[in-house]
Amino acid sequence: VSSGKRLGLEFNDYYITNEPERGSSPKDGILYTPYSINVNKRHGHSEIDPSNYITEDCLVQHVEWRYTTVYPNTTKPRVAYLKLIKLDGEVVEIREITHKKKDARSETQPHVLKGVYVVTNFVMSNSILKLRLCGSKSAKDFIWAMEYYSLWSLTRNATMLLRTYKKVEDKEGD
Repeated sequence: VSSGKRLGLEFNDYYITNEPERGSSPKDGILYTPYSINVNKRHGHSEIDPSNYITEDCLVQHVEWRYTTVYPNTTKPRVAYLKLIKLDGEVVEIREITHKKKDARSETQPHVLKGVYVVTNFVMSNSILKLRLCGSKSAKDFIWAMEYYSLWSLTRNATMLLRTYKKVEDKEGD
């Protein structure tokens, strides 16, 4: 029976591609750090790049993905489709790269996370090979986690965006 009271804060790692838990190892291509998500409007493609800080371009409110159906029984699934909606509302979509449209095969049912998240590992070739996120289902918990654990520094703009988003969540909760 739930009393409806919260205990502590909720902040988790989400291993979308089932990678093992271990520390960063840059020489092995394993880097757990915030990733900045940008759309190059001139060329029409997305860029997901490592960052030393959590900037406003790192903060995501909605993550939707579909696994590829090419290897259905693998223990290391690949992501064929990824949609990220940043806290500022900008939408970024990444699709599996194929030479022929008929080769693109992904699940029909999407998987979804909503809250405040940061991509902390991203590797892509034709499909997304590694995808890890960390975050919370609420801006309040995300802010608390960043203050308490001090995992990464937040830029001033990221902090202001989080506070604005938290106010919207608080109004919706009333």
